[in-house]
Formats: sequence, C-alpha cells, structure tokens
Amino acid sequence: KSFANQFEGNSELSANDNAYNGYYLRFTSGPAKNERRRIIDYVGDTRLFTFATPFGALPVASNSFIIEGGNQQVLGTTIPSHIEPKTP
Repeated sequence: KSFANQFEGNSELSANDNAYNGYYLRFTSGPAKNERRRIIDYVGDTRLFTFATPFGALPVASNSFIIEGGNQQVLGTTIPSHIEPKTP
C-alpha cells in the first residue's frame, strides 16, 4: 500500500522553485520514519514537495525530515492539513 506522494513543508524551507529537485528526503520522526524518497518537484511559493514513489506510511503534521543532496543537509517539518495521499 502506498500513501503520500506530495506534502508541504515549513516556511523556513527555500522559496525557490526546484531548489530540492533530485535531492532525497528522509523522515526522522512519525509513521514514515527512516523512509527516504527522491524529490522530483519542489514549488517554492507553497513549499510543496512531489515524489515519484509515494511513502509507505502517511506522514502526519509536524513530522521532522532531512533533505540530503548537493553537499548539504536541510531540516524541515510537514505542515498540518497539507499532506496529499496518492490517488489511484
């Protein structure tokens, strides 16, 4: 069963479109803890992440994650009510 393939992150994340494209996001808390997925699209205005492969567990509001790529690590959290389950 697959769940979220999109969700919004906190406002401290980059406001630039595509800032994290190709990077990996790994949850450090919550139901999806230790799951890692490749970011295929990022919308800076809304901090919306899209993943090619949905997470196996549905993240919940305020779950922590780390973005890894481009020789940097960025910490973030999910935003309440902005987690989209994958539609069939």
